Amino acid sequence: MFKLKQLPEDFIVDEVPDREFTKIDSGLGKYSVFLLKKRNYNTEDAIAAVADKLRIQRRNISYAGVKDRTAVTSQFISVLGGVESFNRSFENKDLSIEYVGTTNEPLSLGNLEGNNFKITIRNLEQDEKINHRANFVNYFDSQRFSKNNADVGRFIIKKAYKDACALLSEEDSRDALLLKEALIKNPNNYLAAIKTIPKKLLLMYVHSFQSLLWNKAVERYLKNNSNVLDSFEIPLVGFATEASPEIEEIISELLKEENLTKRDFILRDFPELSLEGNSRKIFMEIKNLKISDYEDDDLNLGKRKIVVEFFLEKGAYATMAIKQMMD
Repeated sequence: MFKLKQLPEDFIVDEVPDREFTKIDSGLGKYSVFLLKKRNYNTEDAIAAVADKLRIQRRNISYAGVKDRTAVTSQFISVLGGVESFNRSFENKDLSIEYVGTTNEPLSLGNLEGNNFKITIRNLEQDEKINHRANFVNYFDSQRFSKNNADVGRFIIKKAYKDACALLSEEDSRDALLLKEALIKNPNNYLAAIKTIPKKLLLMYVHSFQSLLWNKAVERYLKNNSNVLDSFEIPLVGFATEASPEIEEIISELLKEENLTKRDFILRDFPELSLEGNSRKIFMEIKNLKISDYEDDDLNLGKRKIVVEFFLEKGAYATMAIKQMMD
């Protein structure tokens, strides 16, 4: 079985922004933009470290995309404060920021074209081949779901706050500790306990459940439709979702199995988490694909390795592309 991410250097990701940044000599821009490079950091931990280094509040830093922990990645971040903050760059072994310019609006999730990847695939058998693919099924991969993410999201949408708290309490994190402290003070107020969790994390949970439904919908659709256009999209379920009759039937089946309706995605206890629903391509194109020659794998005796490089639009999972290349 092939292996990914045996070393952080096996998974290199470089973000491609969706805009040009103004250079410092123009004196324009309310936000300073830095290129954040990290190794063995998840994005949130890296941002927290940057905030500490720059001695600014975490809320004054924003970014366009979440990057893997076990990887070497580069991405852009915006920091409230114009050109006066450009000289705050720093660097250590696993984390650095470098000033690149300014922007008038802060970066937010989705403000990127996509990512360039350079991935080492290890532990290959001598006769194992990689498939040259033009595209792949654009499923959300396991990183989206983690251990309990989708289940927590399901319970929040179903307003089963006691069940959600039980799962959240299992986490080894500061947020889980605060939730448990809230339950000690008010043992039956599960809604208040969940509200101690940062909104960004709660949104991640409900998005995870929404993504799980999308994966299931796509799987069922493709089972009955072999000739699907590359540009074809299926909606992520939300309170305003509309689709063709065939896809509406699939969505209705999935919601019935979950004992949910579209209106359940209006979260009155958490209005900012309500999910309207949007669309996602069934297939994602693999652009600028390069595949190296096979070499002996220095980490796995008797096995081979190969390096693949490609570009994916935002929202697609490189690990899912690799899995389908190796299928």
